[in-house]
Amino acid sequence: MGFEKIGRIGLFEGRMICVLDGIGGFFFDDHALRSMKDGRRVGRVARSKSGRAVNVRYAGRMFTAAWADLLRVVQNGGKAAVFEVA
Repeated sequence: MGFEKIGRIGLFEGRMICVLDGIGGFFFDDHALRSMKDGRRVGRVARSKSGRAVNVRYAGRMFTAAWADLLRVVQNGGKAAVFEVA
């Protein structure tokens, strides 16, 4: 299993935003991944079994970001890297 950096997650107007390069922009709504274009549910978001990452599932693909990086974003701002799980 490999990881390839494909995007970033950050806060914008109090909302957790996920931008996947070449795919689009999304926001988290509880356990749903919603399109920035029209707000419709397009995938799901869940904490990993180990608790050390957040997994995003979209169009049969899986992406992940480190939990510690997301906490840093919430506490201090900035961005967290998103990786595609291959």
